[in-house]
Amino acid sequence: MTELPDLMTIEEAAIALRVSGKTIRRMLADGRLRGVNLGRTWRIPRETVLELLGGRINETTVYVVSACITIQGQPVDMFCGVHATLEGARAALEKDAKQRGQVFMWEGHGRLGFWRARIGADRYSVAPTTLHD
Repeated sequence: MTELPDLMTIEEAAIALRVSGKTIRRMLADGRLRGVNLGRTWRIPRETVLELLGGRINETTVYVVSACITIQGQPVDMFCGVHATLEGARAALEKDAKQRGQVFMWEGHGRLGFWRARIGADRYSVAPTTLHD
């Protein structure tokens, strides 16, 4: 492989990692790949790509669920749990809504890199977090 530039485009990172540009965009959106958004373009640091190529095995992504709920008329932020997968976090929220007899609404991926959901009037966020040994 030739020398990688200090900052790579999506296409350059895709070639280095032997994946599609769409996969790189997904990785940037869900936090598996660090990059800098410059309007309509991305720049990805060489170190980030080299970390993925090196296969850092002492690294795990988990999904932290937190809520902003109203108790006695006051908004309260609270920790709800940690899940190994995004699907597991969503399933836990759906189960909670069903047990409470309330409507569950998955609002999807936000601009800040986390997912949003609602159960009744309560708002939830699901944020990917990387754990290192």
